[in-house]
Amino acid sequence: MNLEQQNRLQAENDNIAPWRAAWPFWCFLAFMVLSVLPVLVEILPQRDVAFRYAPMAEAFRDGDFIYAFHPRAGFLHTFTSGIICYLFRCDGFLACKMSSLLFMGLGLFPLYAVMRRVYSRFMAEICTFIFVLASQLHRVSWSGLRDSHKTFLLLLAACSLILIFQEREKWSGYIWLGIAAGLGIVTRGDLVLIMALLFFWGIVLELKLKKIPWRSVLGSVLALLLALPAIVLNWYLAGVAVPEIRFAWIFRKVMHRYPVITDSLPLIAVGLLAAFLAAWGIRVLIDAGFGKILCGIGAAGLLALLVRQFFNPDFYLEDPVLIYLAAVFKGFFPVLAVAGLIGIGFRLYRKQWTCEETILAVILFGHAVLVCSQIILNDCVLYVSIRYLIPAVPLEFGWSVIGILSVWELLTRPFRMKYPQWIRWIGCIAFIFAVGGFLLDFYNPVIEDRFSGKERRIQAEATRMAELVKQDYRGPAEFRPAVNPGHYIPKLNPAILFLSYQPKRKATLPDYGRVTVVAYLVKGRVVDNLNEAHYVIDKYSPLNQLPPGLRLLGEAKLGKEKYRIWKKIR
Repeated sequence: MNLEQQNRLQAENDNIAPWRAAWPFWCFLAFMVLSVLPVLVEILPQRDVAFRYAPMAEAFRDGDFIYAFHPRAGFLHTFTSGIICYLFRCDGFLACKMSSLLFMGLGLFPLYAVMRRVYSRFMAEICTFIFVLASQLHRVSWSGLRDSHKTFLLLLAACSLILIFQEREKWSGYIWLGIAAGLGIVTRGDLVLIMALLFFWGIVLELKLKKIPWRSVLGSVLALLLALPAIVLNWYLAGVAVPEIRFAWIFRKVMHRYPVITDSLPLIAVGLLAAFLAAWGIRVLIDAGFGKILCGIGAAGLLALLVRQFFNPDFYLEDPVLIYLAAVFKGFFPVLAVAGLIGIGFRLYRKQWTCEETILAVILFGHAVLVCSQIILNDCVLYVSIRYLIPAVPLEFGWSVIGILSVWELLTRPFRMKYPQWIRWIGCIAFIFAVGGFLLDFYNPVIEDRFSGKERRIQAEATRMAELVKQDYRGPAEFRPAVNPGHYIPKLNPAILFLSYQPKRKATLPDYGRVTVVAYLVKGRVVDNLNEAHYVIDKYSPLNQLPPGLRLLGEAKLGKEKYRIWKKIR
């Protein structure tokens, strides 16, 4: 940190009002109050929550830990939602929403710290205020998904890297980075690579001190201690000693078996040693002036891998290219993204761009590139969900504020001296409309769920379908499935197979769309083959090819689609 930054931070701390010093806590409280209604209103859960996270939280509550953890789901979300479910004796869906909401709210604190260090206290206050109203971001937290944890950890990692960059000799930045990396590894599979690279970046920064990187060593030990329980638990329960199942699949491709603890621990040790040696080599090359060349080589290598995958015969276009690119853009929260791009343009034009902003830009855009690349390379498909990208959006808030204020200044400059009162009134009205628009979008899912006639009809029909299955089913409510490392199987009955005709593949295949909520309402589970199913629900099409041995129980209409409920009789 240079002298100017130190003086600015010190000046901001002097004579600051107590209420303003506690600004992040007020924002946290406001966010929690605004989110009470969406969390408590009974909105039907998404498929991952209904058939993975919620049953796992309930299994944790009941002490049935063999079904409470799984390498397909992140340890952190399962653990926190399970604790909440146990303490409050609530259902798994509500516990997941509370866990997700808590971590999203905690993201306010590292965001405030980042913006204050990069810009000023005033900018930090505006950015955290925007965070409270960022509707598309917070829909993730109401849903009970683990992407909220990802938001908090990305912000914590960004804050840590900026702290390391400004004050390399302080231990706190490396400790926080180690915590972020360790928790990130046990949150989502796509975060493992991202957090590993961010931690690697921290090592490279420390090596500029020309000393043994003891601070990064401590951070790596902390990260390992936080990740190790999940690795050991997955090995004990599922037989795979990995934080997330995709790494077991990669290991199996090479070794033709799943990794056990005696494989993983040596690999982790060798990987850490290789990371420190590689960081030292890169530090030497950067000091020699080859930093930009290294970045170019890395980008070219990634591009070559992606191009090679595009020509893979198994590569599948889930969406047309334009729809895919639109989804990527939506993952940056378009309203704020456009303002952010304008803000970046103004910063560059005015030659005010800082190294700290480069760190934020690399994390924001690098996150999107790595998430999309991992899907293409691992799953061999051109697809991305908006919620995979949205967690990194708060990193762009500083540029969004700069873009909005700069455009406002340009538009009002000719009139500011002549009509100052009018400009103030127009600014206040624009602010009120903006806040109102965000709040309307904030509560739009709740409004649609409660007051939209179409949504209420869909829910009523889904409930009627569930009642048909409930009234017919006579088997046990639970069973004890064997643990499958690649697929979480909740211990719930009955099992329902959902089918629909897919024109692209010209076949009747399992359907994982919104209709699967029927299984949640039944308190059952979704399966992907007829052998395990008790019931079959198909979206009607004259091209459907249904297996024999089914008896029709009833029909229903969800929106424009007609569904049939079948009981398997043999």
